[in-house]
Amino acid sequence: MAAALETDSPDTLRLLEEHVPRLAAVMEQVRHLLDIVAVDEAAASEAKSKKRRQVQQGGNGGFKGKIMVSAAAVTSTKLEGKQM
Repeated sequence: MAAALETDSPDTLRLLEEHVPRLAAVMEQVRHLLDIVAVDEAAASEAKSKKRRQVQQGGNGGFKGKIMVSAAAVTSTKLEGKQM
């Protein structure tokens, strides 16, 4: 509703604020709350992007970027090193 009033016409909003008691204060509070929501959404989006980058780079303890050796290769290497 606040956005509708603001986009309708600045003059309409000004007239309503003049004739409706406390509407200006309510509109200011609504603007403030919308600003808070926008900041929270931006922070959440940044946190999600940061987490996604960490996962893609293997920074979360995942396997990406690490060398994996099969158990068969380890076993055959150990056997070759022993004198039988």
